[in-house]
Amino acid sequence: MNNTEITKNIKFQRAVYKFLMYTLGPVYRMIVNFKYEPYSPENKTFLFLSNHNMDLDAFLAVIVTKSHMRFVANEVILKGFAGKLIALLAGPIPRKKGAPTQELIENILLNLKSGISVAMYPEMERSWDGCTQVISYKTAQIAKESGAALITYVTDGGYLRAPHWGKNTRRGPLYGSVIREYSPEKLSIMSTQEVYDAICADLKTDAFEFQKQHMYKYKGKDPAENIELTCFICPQCESTGKIISKGNILSCEGCGYTASYNEYGFLEGDNIIFDNTALWSRWQKKWLNENADELKKQTQKPLITNLDINLYETSPEGEMICLAQNAESSIYGDRIDVTGSDGKVISLSLKDITKLGSFKRSRIMLTSKGKYYTIKSGEHPVSGYIYYALWRVLTDRDYY
Repeated sequence: MNNTEITKNIKFQRAVYKFLMYTLGPVYRMIVNFKYEPYSPENKTFLFLSNHNMDLDAFLAVIVTKSHMRFVANEVILKGFAGKLIALLAGPIPRKKGAPTQELIENILLNLKSGISVAMYPEMERSWDGCTQVISYKTAQIAKESGAALITYVTDGGYLRAPHWGKNTRRGPLYGSVIREYSPEKLSIMSTQEVYDAICADLKTDAFEFQKQHMYKYKGKDPAENIELTCFICPQCESTGKIISKGNILSCEGCGYTASYNEYGFLEGDNIIFDNTALWSRWQKKWLNENADELKKQTQKPLITNLDINLYETSPEGEMICLAQNAESSIYGDRIDVTGSDGKVISLSLKDITKLGSFKRSRIMLTSKGKYYTIKSGEHPVSGYIYYALWRVLTDRDYY
């Protein structure tokens, strides 16, 4: 891709941004109850990094800076007519499923070196538990190599308003603020490790530490439903896949452990063990690492099972070929089995899976033996958080 291709439609896209910023921007700001301090970037071209808790976080970033940026986005949103329209109006940088990471990095750098600011969420996915997830070291390398400035920005309240696992959004305030702007000159004298440490420190958030200081109300319908997409190990009996939820109540089918989800985003009950998803998730990660060897031995009884899913394989031409419909997907200590409605079993060894990620609560994408697969949920959402966690610990990958 050359400079001409990179800058194609850039004037039109900047005009679209300006139009939307002053028309739909104020409306959206009122709808989501967004409070912020306006920020004017000191440098014309910059890499904008933010934590990620809502699907529409990009709108908030533009409202705060009043600046045009190309966002790094999952290629899934660029499919079909709507995707083509988004590509024309906004020109996002696609993060292609299964493509080498270097290809994405080069695309980001080409934009920055062409004078086009780029925004990305270095966690790559919305937070499942309310805390900033692991940030790739390559993010700091991009910042160092770009020759552009670096802006770090944080939104608070997004997780409590729209938890990644949640069935419904809630009403409550959002707060956005730029943390710091690093000039190209400043970045040039910092080591890559220093840049990485600065990014991690700036973007580190905990929804519940923020909430303890303010105790804002986030009211919504059925606030606990689907919480098992994140909290999938019972803290009382330590069984996997037994947590269920309905309304504002979650419970364990194995031991009867029960908690309720209140309007402040906390869990409460008579014998509560963890009062929020961040603490529960932190314990889960520790438990999974400590019990990995035992979990690997569970090759007969599934650790987790999902119903009503479809399995697809993506052809070299990009066509999605359905391999199983109305299927059941089960994770064992050594594999993922997908059993179709016809009884046919497709088995994917965990050790052969080299990449695994997810899109929202509907798709899990993985690469195995050079082939690209997608597990797509039907009526019941599927948790990429669970698949990712189990895949990493069961294949001896770092998980923290």
